[in-house]
Amino acid sequence: MIVADAYPWLKAAHVACALLFVGGIVAGGLLLAAGRAMANQAAAFATVLRRWDRIVTTPAMLSVWAFGIGLASAGGWFTFGWLQAKLGPVVA
Repeated sequence: MIVADAYPWLKAAHVACALLFVGGIVAGGLLLAAGRAMANQAAAFATVLRRWDRIVTTPAMLSVWAFGIGLASAGGWFTFGWLQAKLGPVVA
């Protein structure tokens, strides 16, 4: 079982990483749209997007998974229907 003082910190880290992940996805979409408008600078946009994805978005996604699985296993939530329903779309 998780120490009671650690749970809010783990939950906050999970939410913060989820925000970073979603923000990275949205930033990638905006950067791709801007790159399409400026076709002569598309290579520069692709380089920036690839770097951002490698440095921010991918580690944030892995952290969301790690913190989420840690919270669910510590809370014993894998048998609950709400978590199984949530994991279906997440895994897909």
